[in-house]
Amino acid sequence: MGRCRRRTVISGIALICGMTLCSCSTTTEDSSVVTKPTPVEIVGLVGNKTNSRASQGLQSTALSTEVKMGLLAYNAADQTAEGTNPYMYTIAEGGKMSCSTTNTLYYPFNGDALNIYSFIPYNDATSGYSDKDATTYTFSILSDQTSDANYLTSDLMYGSFLNATETNQPSIRYYHKTARLDVNLTRDATLDMKYLKGATFSIVGVKPKVKILLSDGTVTTDDTAEEVSVDFLKIPTDASDDLTTFNASLRFPAQTFTGGNDFMRITFANGNTSSIKLKNTFTAVNGTYYPYSFTLSPTSVTIDSQLAKFSEVNINGSATEQ
Repeated sequence: MGRCRRRTVISGIALICGMTLCSCSTTTEDSSVVTKPTPVEIVGLVGNKTNSRASQGLQSTALSTEVKMGLLAYNAADQTAEGTNPYMYTIAEGGKMSCSTTNTLYYPFNGDALNIYSFIPYNDATSGYSDKDATTYTFSILSDQTSDANYLTSDLMYGSFLNATETNQPSIRYYHKTARLDVNLTRDATLDMKYLKGATFSIVGVKPKVKILLSDGTVTTDDTAEEVSVDFLKIPTDASDDLTTFNASLRFPAQTFTGGNDFMRITFANGNTSSIKLKNTFTAVNGTYYPYSFTLSPTSVTIDSQLAKFSEVNINGSATEQ
């Protein structure tokens, strides 16, 4: 389930201007040849605006066109930075990723290949990622993921491509670098819908930060970061009385949740809260997703829940779920 652009400018445009030749007959001969640089375009990725996070399909089989991609480029021969990193790319429908026109990445005139290291999302928080070997870059998920935009902002992805040239154009496979929890909520018929209208659902005790090494995409959870509660679902106050199921997803770094501790919190419209404890300890791994299903009864605390691990989808062109 959605988009990007970047830029590096090569200024070696060759202008070959013929000298003006003058004779008694005043005959003049002019000639000029202009060689233009070739911009680096990323191909093979498919954007899809129709997916919705509520369907738990957002960015699981195609990149969202609502996010941007960041890119670091290095000369493959000597590993020197190519122009000014990072570059920003947008993702369009049909799979074409195009570089920003304000800082465009071009293939070197001498034919040297480029090594490309790419991350999603590119935004104000990640625009400082400029060195593939830096060990200090921290990525943080948002504590409010009740909207598609905030969910996408929390979905860290990485991909790379080596030895890109005009005849070997990059097609990048992206990997999710955090875990995903798919929450499936069922309202028991004995629970009046009026109690759920305006309620916010959160996962508590979440470590929100990771460090990422862009040279190979290695991600490590920052265990020193303060734990947060992550809101993932807010039921509208005008929701239909007939609703019985609710589905939403959230992104979070790899970590262990201890059985017996509070796991999910419901904050009702009147400010009252109810917490659901996790029955068994489980360890979430980056690049995986976990379905979490339970039934809301009038007690709201005796909820039967299970967690199961599945292999997460990779993004690669049309990217089918595996």
